[in-house]
Amino acid sequence: MTVNGTITHSGLVESSDIRLKKDVQQLSGALDKVLKLRGVTFYWKNREEMAAAKGMDANNMSYGFGSEKQVGVIAQEVEQVLPELVVTDNDGFKAVKYENLAPVLIEAIKEQQAIIDNQQKQIDELKKLVEELMKK
Repeated sequence: MTVNGTITHSGLVESSDIRLKKDVQQLSGALDKVLKLRGVTFYWKNREEMAAAKGMDANNMSYGFGSEKQVGVIAQEVEQVLPELVVTDNDGFKAVKYENLAPVLIEAIKEQQAIIDNQQKQIDELKKLVEELMKK
């Protein structure tokens, strides 16, 4: 099933149970990957423009994506960094599996927190050193 635009789902949950997985490995280098991604705002092309991009007659297109400002990423850019998050349909159009971006963001935050914690430790040590030097 391919859905374009904004969707909300409830009741349907992808299984994350460890009993169904094998060869589980923690993501590494997530922060570097996230830093290579670009969040964008955009507007969807209108139905006629989309039909032209797809080589279709606009009258044969049963959908459009609305005219509201959107927030997202560009599939071709994500594919360069995290190809496993991008799918390509039979016509060559690409889509991002946004739900699979969450684990990458989780690991990136953890990597960033480790950097922050290390910097805080260095700051605390420098403060202590300055206090000792000020007493002399």
